[in-house]
Amino acid sequence: MLWVLSSPKVYVRLIEAYPDIAQKLSAGQELLPTDMNKLTSWASRIQDGMEE
Repeated sequence: MLWVLSSPKVYVRLIEAYPDIAQKLSAGQELLPTDMNKLTSWASRIQDGMEE
């Protein structure tokens, strides 16, 4: 899932979709299990090309 952070364009989409998770990631905070579930689901949609 590190590819999410390696692409600025994808990271901007993360900020738009889940600003709270993006803030935690940029601050180096640990994500909650619910955050991980959201991020995993979102990343799968991005990777599959379903998310605009």
